[in-house]
Amino acid sequence: PSGYPHFNSPRGAGYALLDARFDVINHANNHIMDMGTEGIVATLNYWADYSMPVVGAYRNDNDMYTMRIVDVNGIKIAFLGFAEFTNYDIPDSAEVRVPFFSDNTLVEELIKKAKQEADIVVVHAHWGEENEDVLTETMTALSQMMVDWGADIIFGNHTHIVQDLRLLKRESAGQLCPVIFSNGNFVSGQKERSHLLSGLEVVTAAK
Repeated sequence: PSGYPHFNSPRGAGYALLDARFDVINHANNHIMDMGTEGIVATLNYWADYSMPVVGAYRNDNDMYTMRIVDVNGIKIAFLGFAEFTNYDIPDSAEVRVPFFSDNTLVEELIKKAKQEADIVVVHAHWGEENEDVLTETMTALSQMMVDWGADIIFGNHTHIVQDLRLLKRESAGQLCPVIFSNGNFVSGQKERSHLLSGLEVVTAAK
């Protein structure tokens, strides 16, 4: 285990998430490369032992294009994870993949593929400036593009503070899609007042 700037969580953190009954884990974040490609592989191996679906970090291209879909009462929900950046670059020779927002073509392709295979597409977006409540141009532009490509729900994080919740309209069909730009910290060691607030959304889907 190690802390900032190279985070490496003990296995007990994973057991806690399993016990709390999380259904999908998103690993698209700026610290996913803190322990190098070996860290990504070890993380994916850990979750594979418990058959936990993981998005945002993948073993290779084939793994990245394999949609993680959870069936709840006959409603198929696909999950995707994207990051704005990682603190350390992924070597060109590495097979592991972290989808970045800078590759708009890839983001569009994965969202549209997920939409073809599921009823609802949930996107986890790791973006924005830490501790800033003002949305960046990247966040506002990308959120609308992702909704137009087929994202139905967008959960944002990374800023450590709660940001806006907006309903964006998908122009092609007129649906209103909820976008929370940042949920703030759910659990953390940060002690600032703004870091102790969390956003929690309940989205009901009917088919």
